[in-house]
Amino acid sequence: MSSVLLVHGAWQDSRIWKSVSDLWTLEVPLTAVDLPSTSGHGTLANDAAYVITVAATLRPPIIVVAHSYGGAVVTQAAASVDKLAGVMYVAAFKPELGVSVTDMSKRSPRVSFLDRAIYRESDQLFLREEAINALYDDPAPEARELFEQRHPQPLATFRDPLTRDVPPDVRTHYVVCTNDRAVSWELQEKMARTCSSRSQLPTSHCPHYDAAPAFVEVLSDFVLGATRN
Repeated sequence: MSSVLLVHGAWQDSRIWKSVSDLWTLEVPLTAVDLPSTSGHGTLANDAAYVITVAATLRPPIIVVAHSYGGAVVTQAAASVDKLAGVMYVAAFKPELGVSVTDMSKRSPRVSFLDRAIYRESDQLFLREEAINALYDDPAPEARELFEQRHPQPLATFRDPLTRDVPPDVRTHYVVCTNDRAVSWELQEKMARTCSSRSQLPTSHCPHYDAAPAFVEVLSDFVLGATRN
């Protein structure tokens, strides 16, 4: 008896998890959230508070899966999620206390393809059309449709430093995407070292879309392992 909560990354929303839902076979319900920041406004704290609120409605124990920016959200929220059994980070940001997503991105050994496609207007961040090639391996029509529906991302969500961390007794797993053109694999490896375990997938920034069968297998194994104890 458990639940899985899926948390998307920046500029995206819950629709990015559809391929996972379509292939899911465990008798464990999946719930995908739309973070408040999809409105183009808000803060990291707002997003974390929403994750906590949704998690409180789910059947424990709870596994949270965080993609990209969603990793910072889940790290901030984790200590307040009751009966949290595990967190899976997917090419995700896992900043230390006092560190923001922007701070972490500066620790990458190079500027990513995605970084070059980001532009700012006032207090929001947007993606140029070429960013699609940083997010997906070979953008199919479905990926292009998702990308066209991207949201503006509030600048504050990237600049807010973390004030809380995942409790040390919660199992954590990091999925490093070795062909990622959005978050370098070297930076992912640095963040993965702070997790209980890690694995690799030879995919783009969105393995839950580009390599859904392999991703579902990794997620299923983690869910079973985290809820067995």
